Amino acid sequence: MKINETAARLIFLFYVMVVFILSDSLFHELAEHVEWIAHAWTIGKGGSRGNGAAGGIISVVFGLAVLVLTGYIYSYFWGKLKLIRSFKAIAQSSISKCSDGEIVRIQGTLELMPTKLTAPFSQRQCSAYSISALKPAKTNEWPRTYWDTIAFKLLANDFLIRCKKHFVLVRSNNAKIIIQTDIVHDESSYSKDLGGFLTYEENAKRKRTLEAVGVSPIPYIGAYGKDVKFEEGVLMRGERVAVLGRGQWISTAAYQELRFLSERGIDKVFEIATDAEQQLVISDSADFLE
Repeated sequence: MKINETAARLIFLFYVMVVFILSDSLFHELAEHVEWIAHAWTIGKGGSRGNGAAGGIISVVFGLAVLVLTGYIYSYFWGKLKLIRSFKAIAQSSISKCSDGEIVRIQGTLELMPTKLTAPFSQRQCSAYSISALKPAKTNEWPRTYWDTIAFKLLANDFLIRCKKHFVLVRSNNAKIIIQTDIVHDESSYSKDLGGFLTYEENAKRKRTLEAVGVSPIPYIGAYGKDVKFEEGVLMRGERVAVLGRGQWISTAAYQELRFLSERGIDKVFEIATDAEQQLVISDSADFLE
C-alpha cells in the first residue's frame, strides 16, 4: 500500500517525537547509574551546579544520531543505497567484450532513435523524461517548504548508448528509470511582465505542462496552476547514461527501426532489455555514473 506524502510526513514527525522522548527517558535512566551522565543531566536540568544544557544537548545529539543511523540503515538495506550497491556490484563492461545472455553494466553517450519524445515543460527533445507538479501542503504549516506531489509522469522510448564505435540498444519497456532533475521551476522562476503578472508565455507553458501530467489547468485570476512548482529531468542526446541489464547481440538489418545504423555500416548492436530474471536499470544520476 502506497501512502501519500502528507501521511508519510506525519508518520515521520511522529517517529521523530518518539525517538526524542525515548532518548530523554534513556538518559534519565542512565543518569541513575553513570556518574558523568548524572553530572551532565543535573546541569542540564538546572541542578545545583547551574542551569546549563549539557544533558539536554546529549539527548538531542543522541536522538539525531539515531534518526541519521535509522535513515542510513533503511537506505542501505532497502532503499536507494541498496540499488546503487547492486548496480555497482557488477563491473563496468566494454561493449565489444559483451556476450549473449550476460548481465552487464555499460556507460556511454546517449544517442536518440528516430522516434523522439518532447519534454512537456522545457520542450527538449529526448529519449525519456520525468515531470512532477507539486503544490505546498499547507501554507501555515511548519516548515513551510513542504511540497506535495499532485502529479508525476515518466515516459521513455528506446535509445542508443554509444561507446566509441560500438552501440547498445536500450529497450526502456518495464525498466527502472532514474532521471536526474535538472529543472526546478517555482515562484522564484516565474516569468512576469512589468505589472507583476505572469506573461502569456509563462501561462501557456504552465497550462501545457499541467495538461501533460493529467491535471486540469483551471485558471486562477488568469494564472494557470497557482503556486505550482514543476520539476523536470530528461535523458537527452549527448549526455552520459549508465545501464545495467541482460543483453544479446542483434543484427541491425533485421529491424526497421535500426536501418539507419545499417546504412552507416553498423551491422550489430548489443540489445539490453528487462527479462523475467533481471530488470533493466537506467540512470543519468551521478550516483550511478563513474
